[in-house]
Amino acid sequence: MRTPAPWLVVTTVAACGAPVRSPAPVATSLTNTVQHALPPHDDADALSRWRGLGLTGADHDQALAALAADRPTAVVMARALLRDGGFACPDVIVSSGCGEDYRELAPLDPAATFDNPCLRRVLAQWALDQLTPHQARGLDDVLVDLVAMEAPETELQAAAFAVVGDADDALRLRLLEVAAPELAEPQAGLLRADAARIHAALDLHLRGAIDLMTADPARYRAPLRQLVGDDDLDDAARIDVVTAIAELPGADLDAALRDVADHAASCELAERAAEILADRGDPSRLPARPASHDLAAHMRALCMLDGASLDDRDARLAAWIGRRGVAVADQDYDDGYDARVDADPATADLPFTEVGDDGARIEHDGRWLWVTRQVAPADANLDHLAAVAGDASCSAATGVCRNEDAGVELELAADGPSMVIVEVRQEVQEGGGCGC
Repeated sequence: MRTPAPWLVVTTVAACGAPVRSPAPVATSLTNTVQHALPPHDDADALSRWRGLGLTGADHDQALAALAADRPTAVVMARALLRDGGFACPDVIVSSGCGEDYRELAPLDPAATFDNPCLRRVLAQWALDQLTPHQARGLDDVLVDLVAMEAPETELQAAAFAVVGDADDALRLRLLEVAAPELAEPQAGLLRADAARIHAALDLHLRGAIDLMTADPARYRAPLRQLVGDDDLDDAARIDVVTAIAELPGADLDAALRDVADHAASCELAERAAEILADRGDPSRLPARPASHDLAAHMRALCMLDGASLDDRDARLAAWIGRRGVAVADQDYDDGYDARVDADPATADLPFTEVGDDGARIEHDGRWLWVTRQVAPADANLDHLAAVAGDASCSAATGVCRNEDAGVELELAADGPSMVIVEVRQEVQEGGGCGC
């Protein structure tokens, strides 16, 4: 028995004996074209096929889904597209709120075609999703460029990090060097080698790497010692660093902690270093009322006490309240004086000062009404005094230190070799418009 031929060719012959022409080939669907295409042989071929698909913003999903099913073709076309670039979409919507402008990418135009960067960024996302770390080898520069893209683009950066191999610290570091902080921080926590972690911590100041080191302070003692004194590191991270080295021995660490306690701009950081030093046997940096008339020194000590966890914190704060207590002046709208002033400002005899029935001093300076009451030492708001000291600017001529943001003034006066707070003036904080 004969084996049948694999193909059967049928020719129709017309009456005159000439074969009838085959009908023109019917255009196959876009999906079939994608599914049955052989893998492109180079980038040029791949890009030609991209253009041949005729993708638009309205119909690209179906073609991409079909292309993804043909893995060899999908990988070649994904790599070619990523190398071709052009993914920065210029279509941005700007909105405003609470005094700030917010930018986000506009919805994709259904009429966008392959050369439109807003459609191309969508295709780039698809392309990155097709690649494993092994298949993305050789695209390092492309990935760096994607991660370096500016807001409002945020999706391509994350997709680029997703194709970095777990053990590829070198590539991850390259991307970290150009990544936005909110993306870089968690990625730094994925670094594996000590050298990579140390580079990310010391040179890039990435919290994700620092957290890996503070979790094992003995192993990373040398770089942590450097970070203790790094003024470019944010305060929260430095607090974690000084806390991590608290149990490590060494005179060099003692010296580093003393420098932080004496010179750190952050009162909270300085206080944490001072408390650790006290636990290590040196209580000399703990905050206390200075035996001097140096206003800045008084503000520094008060500021450090604001965040202190000392058992005797309240007693230390109370040292700034003299035997007579402190005068507290508040802006007050409730005593009827505004009506008197507003009735006829020209005849209101401003400014004026009166003594109320309760002994309070009542003043109107032409704009504000102030009511000043003497508060006994036991009733003074010590936490409030400490909280406003950190951002206060002082005048040696008047003895007044003012926190502009809080609208608070502290007036200090000499008390023997030191100083005490004699008056606190608290302005009314007027609310904003949008409640942000």
